[in-house]
Amino acid sequence: MKVFTCFFIVFFFSVFTFSQDLERQHSFAKSYFGLDFNFVDQYGSSSYVNEKGLVTSFDRSGYTSSAFNIGATHFWGHADLYVSINAFQFMQEENSVETKTKFGVFTGFRIYPFELKDRALRPYIGYKFSPFRYNQESLNGAAFKKTKIKSVFDVGLGYQLPNFYFYAGYNYIFKPELEIYISRTQKARTIVPDGFINVGMNWTFEATKKSTTLMHQKLSSQFSNSNRNGFLWV
Repeated sequence: MKVFTCFFIVFFFSVFTFSQDLERQHSFAKSYFGLDFNFVDQYGSSSYVNEKGLVTSFDRSGYTSSAFNIGATHFWGHADLYVSINAFQFMQEENSVETKTKFGVFTGFRIYPFELKDRALRPYIGYKFSPFRYNQESLNGAAFKKTKIKSVFDVGLGYQLPNFYFYAGYNYIFKPELEIYISRTQKARTIVPDGFINVGMNWTFEATKKSTTLMHQKLSSQFSNSNRNGFLWV
């Protein structure tokens, strides 16, 4: 609760301060598009039923997954709200038993206690969630699937340039265990990777930049003085 209270104070201070600044009041959010990558080095083991009908463990290969980002930094660089749409996955090597792990669409946010500025590293903490789909085949070709919503917490660093936004961090999956079928009648518990490295590369653009021109500033001042109880749309 104390952490969220601190974030609220930061946001309130940012909104109050920058909303009074004509140079920055229209740069509340900066949109971006880009690519996101997850690197899972150690996947761990799972179980299957071998030719003799015995439950046997096997190691799973690590993998790299990619996604398309759509998002925006808000509160003048203090927050990042986004979705990441899963795209392709590349396995490091083949598994003895065919498995496939896939996230759906991540929806999440990152909080920057210190606002993002050009050419400056900034720490963040974040949260995101997504459907987690795990598929595993038996030796006779039968496929067993499991889908569950997973929460992911992350910490890392963000870096911003005038037209680009980068981040890199460590992601932790809350409650990584799954109970899966390994035959039509048998179940086993498997552990998905509880942590992985996440990086992103994004192109940013400011859609409200024209609102900082001299003409808009004069109009804002004029209408503010003539109608203090109204609204101005630019």
